[in-house]
Amino acid sequence: KRKKTVTKTIDLPITQLVVGALSRDKLELATDLEKTFVAQDNQEAERLNAKNTVEEYIY
Repeated sequence: KRKKTVTKTIDLPITQLVVGALSRDKLELATDLEKTFVAQDNQEAERLNAKNTVEEYIY
């Protein structure tokens, strides 16, 4: 004869802890800073594109 396998179900509480994670305020500050950097990059790309367009027109 085979033994019947007994399965038990229990609730297991899970807590999440991320080491080195940013607080919500610091995360929002970093996100805003990143958006500023992206805007500056886009502005610089537009400036270089305009400069190249002028140089192409001259030559």
